Amino acid sequence: MDISCNKCNSKFKIANNKIPAGKTASLTCPTCKNRISVSSKSKNLEPEQKVEKTESPPKDNTSESSFGGFVTENGYSEDSSVTDENDENKDDDSFGFVEEEGKSAIFFETDPKTIKDITSVIDFLEYSVYKSITIRGGLKKLRYNNYDLIILDENFDNSKNADTNGILLYLKRLKMLTRRNIFVVLLSRQLRTMDYMITLDTSVDLIINRSDIDKFELLLNKGLSDHSTLFRIYKESLKNTGMI
Repeated sequence: MDISCNKCNSKFKIANNKIPAGKTASLTCPTCKNRISVSSKSKNLEPEQKVEKTESPPKDNTSESSFGGFVTENGYSEDSSVTDENDENKDDDSFGFVEEEGKSAIFFETDPKTIKDITSVIDFLEYSVYKSITIRGGLKKLRYNNYDLIILDENFDNSKNADTNGILLYLKRLKMLTRRNIFVVLLSRQLRTMDYMITLDTSVDLIINRSDIDKFELLLNKGLSDHSTLFRIYKESLKNTGMI
């Protein structure tokens, strides 16, 4: 299907099956970063047209997009030389549309038991749950969607530790305005649960050692409560000083 941005009028394509039937999803325009809401009945959607792919897309008036394609003067078009089909097949729903209603959480974890145990907790807290199993697919999701809760294994996708974890490196570069609205839980085999100094150093909001996974619900609720209190005071301070 074809989608057009109502701000810059750029056009780009996504697969029809990426929009759940009867649901509203949001995405970010690759050109101007405007948030676009789309649904199966959205006016932004046009009848799908057949597009011929070429092995070497035109280089003139073309800029590379982090989505894995190109933004041209006519809009976005996918480039097979940029998109890794193996990664796409491994990572479920690599574009990762997020429903606008309610809270959303994303897993960067591959252990089935851990996913099952934690999912039962965040389902109860009424988060819509998404997942990724590769760094590449996960970064696409993070660039084009907003998540309230991120749960990340420090060794995700063969990362050696938190210092080399591609997802954490991306999160560290986010602007504070965006980052403060995300609660990040780091699952670790080495770091201690709720070690506040290491939490600050790794730029996450809560560390849970894997030996304490059975206490995940208790630890998450405390962490979310502390986070809410901290930023409530922070926002009140900004208002009192006239900064917002």
